[in-house]
Amino acid sequence: MLNRDYRIFQYPPEMIYNNTFNWGAIFEKVWKNSLGTLVHFNTMTMDVSGIGALQLQEWNGGSVEPVLEEIILSGRENRFNINLGLQKLFKPEEMTTPFLELGANLNYALAQKNRVHIRTLEYNIFYDYESNLQIQYGGMGWGAYAGGGYRFKVSGNYFLDFGVSLYYQDVVLFEDSPWEWSYNLFMRFAATDIFGLDALEGN
Repeated sequence: MLNRDYRIFQYPPEMIYNNTFNWGAIFEKVWKNSLGTLVHFNTMTMDVSGIGALQLQEWNGGSVEPVLEEIILSGRENRFNINLGLQKLFKPEEMTTPFLELGANLNYALAQKNRVHIRTLEYNIFYDYESNLQIQYGGMGWGAYAGGGYRFKVSGNYFLDFGVSLYYQDVVLFEDSPWEWSYNLFMRFAATDIFGLDALEGN
């Protein structure tokens, strides 16, 4: 494709995810002892990028010399999480109450695109140029999560939650994908006693 010999001199030492927003919903049942069970859904689209180096064999005045060129790898990933867990409200009778959450995580990840940028050229890594086939990466993974924050009573049966969730997940994008840590900050709107449940919440 570059019309000259080349090899990857250095892969990006790290691929950095850009900050993004996620949205979702929680169905929660709080028992009399302020311990609740919950099912939490959220989804997000994330962009990632990293800088590496490519070694090209350039013709220079009668001889061939290796020349290093910067390359940029970029990608986009869709991720969907299902959290099954427990929640503890410590002072549910007060206007402001701290809470903790702990549970298991199921996730599905799909790599939407992955491209390499070389000089003014751009190539789709997920496209097999010899067979003219588009390759798709992704799959189901699992893990655990924990979180906490504060719940503020707005009025009547309406609340606002502010907190943070920490994930340790096996996110299956490629073969031998490593376990990874991630986190998100959240704000949730909560309403109680809807459809016979104690809380129906949205991020």
